[in-house]
Amino acid sequence: APSQGWMFVPLVKYHGGWPQCCVEPAGFLHGEWEFYLSMYFATGVSPCYRGTRLYDDEEPASEALVQRYVAFNNKYRTILHADMVHLKRADGNGIDALLHVEPVAAKCRERAMLVVFHQSRAAAINTTLRVPLYYSGLDDVASVSRMGGEATTVRLRRDFSVTVRVEM
Repeated sequence: APSQGWMFVPLVKYHGGWPQCCVEPAGFLHGEWEFYLSMYFATGVSPCYRGTRLYDDEEPASEALVQRYVAFNNKYRTILHADMVHLKRADGNGIDALLHVEPVAAKCRERAMLVVFHQSRAAAINTTLRVPLYYSGLDDVASVSRMGGEATTVRLRRDFSVTVRVEM
């Protein structure tokens, strides 16, 4: 399970660490903080935050960002802490795709959650992913939605997979 790892988010400089590694002082609204929040919350990791605050009191958008990811975590906590299958490991050049799976329907409404990160902002991503749903316990159909939007029912292929278009 993803929560078995120990992760660390340096909000401020500590023990002589490099300031480039810290979110503070300017990072709350410049993409770095959202990257940290999305990466850790969407992968089901609960890191240790080293610092005195999680958002900038003078920037309401930074507080709203934290609230959005906390709400996401609270809503999907069970599936986020379920087993995880890497579909495409991080290489720094393209996408990182992972699939949270929970085969026991009584534990969680969501049986699978696909999480895709775009690691290189230099180029747009437009690809199709084959998503194996075998470990989700689904065997015939799946309801697929993007970012919690309206769901579409899709029939699983003979290998218990579906294809998903990814544009980032």
